[in-house]
Amino acid sequence: MTRDFAIPGFFDIIGIFVVQYIMIQRKMTCGSKLEFLTRTMYAMSGVTYFTHLIGCFLMTLNRYTAVCSPLSHKKIWSNKTVVAMLVIDIGISIAVHAPLFLIKLVYKFQGDTCKVAGRAVKTPAIRVISSLSTIFYGCLNIIMVARIIYVIVKVYKKTRRYRQELGLVVFVTIDCLLGVIDCIFETADLLHLRNANVIFSWISSNVLVSLFLIQSMNAYSIVLLNKELLIEAIAPVRERLSLMFSSRAAPIVVTPKF
Repeated sequence: MTRDFAIPGFFDIIGIFVVQYIMIQRKMTCGSKLEFLTRTMYAMSGVTYFTHLIGCFLMTLNRYTAVCSPLSHKKIWSNKTVVAMLVIDIGISIAVHAPLFLIKLVYKFQGDTCKVAGRAVKTPAIRVISSLSTIFYGCLNIIMVARIIYVIVKVYKKTRRYRQELGLVVFVTIDCLLGVIDCIFETADLLHLRNANVIFSWISSNVLVSLFLIQSMNAYSIVLLNKELLIEAIAPVRERLSLMFSSRAAPIVVTPKF
């Protein structure tokens, strides 16, 4: 089951490359020649981040039920349920940002450089959906993480599960704190307060760095550090090898005829 959560991690890895491209593209002198590629990358940044939001919410909810409601955890998080939720996650992310793949970017010259000025058609609905989703996820995640940490410290202290669960929660907490920065940016953008003060201006100018860190942390935690993921991924291979070697080693019994 847990290996299915590698799917959001895979999208985060794509998101890392997308953010890197956008950072490089902003320094290009003739970006208009790559308009289609840049437009696709900007749209993919929305898709990958939205997939990240819903995927991380599901991962946090998974840890929440595992720690706070272990008896019903396996019933809730069956393989079919997880796959269905992740398919819905990806489907919603693509559907929300689908118009961004079709609306062309508009460029303007600043000295010798050609910069992206916006889109030919404004998309306020997508911005509102993204902003409200980020704010809702950030608030709900803080509540769940606080509850998880409380139960872990109180119930599972000094156990192997305590260390395993706490390790996952640490990454979720860091992701949550970085998400708060994005919440502030989305709120400021939604209320047209990007340049209202020094804090909003700094966050707005560093939002790509924040997005890069958010997706890097999530990809790293899910793909590399999740022991349960590795165990589940290796288990089928180990089982097949065990059956293969046991069948080879099994003695041949000859029944005598009388």
